Amino acid sequence: YIAMMDKIESPPQAAPQPAAQPEPENILSSGSSVQHNEGELRDHYINHAPIGIFQADLKGRLQLANPELAWMLGYESTEQVLEHIENLNENMFADKETSEDFFFQLFEGEEVHKYRAQIAKKDGRTQWVLAYARVIKNQKERFIGYYGFLIDISELKGAEDKLLELNQQLHQISRIDGLTDIPNRRYFDEHLDREWKRMARNKQELSIILSDIDFFKIYNDTYGHQAGDVCLKQVAKAIESVARRPGDL
Repeated sequence: YIAMMDKIESPPQAAPQPAAQPEPENILSSGSSVQHNEGELRDHYINHAPIGIFQADLKGRLQLANPELAWMLGYESTEQVLEHIENLNENMFADKETSEDFFFQLFEGEEVHKYRAQIAKKDGRTQWVLAYARVIKNQKERFIGYYGFLIDISELKGAEDKLLELNQQLHQISRIDGLTDIPNRRYFDEHLDREWKRMARNKQELSIILSDIDFFKIYNDTYGHQAGDVCLKQVAKAIESVARRPGDL
């Protein structure tokens, strides 16, 4: 009982308070230093970006260009780009039609995304890019310029072209007879269906020639299959040489 009373009557011990920690320094508290840091970071990102960055006024006079844009256009430095390119509106893309289309879309829609085109290098070569751009407005909502960036897709375009070429070759192989190098039965059926519909639409006649090689089995058995293959190739070339009109097969 006494022990319990002692336990009740003894005042509770206050928990030790942690030592006051110094307030972390807020790097955003000083306006001038923050602006300075932001400017340095912006310049660092622009100068080291792996994409070409640009800004120009309405007349196409460059106001900003980064080293990657200079490299894309074939120049050694941003200073050379700013000095030699007087009108980006006319000198960025490889042809006039592309330039007109790009800037028409930009000033009509106020921005352009994933515009695939070829840009013109200083030495006359071209390079495939994806172009992005957005207009710049003043306080009165009037256009005063534009900014944007270019992404190099040369390797991607090369891979796409190679894949397209392989697909075309595969498609061609699937329609050509391996021995005679003339259209096979599959292509014949497709062509016949197409020509049948065309002749029916124009109310014209369609002619089909069926031919046979006399005594070919005897020839093949006598001189062998290789000689028979040569014979088939020669006959196929002779027939193909007289099929000259666009609709002939």
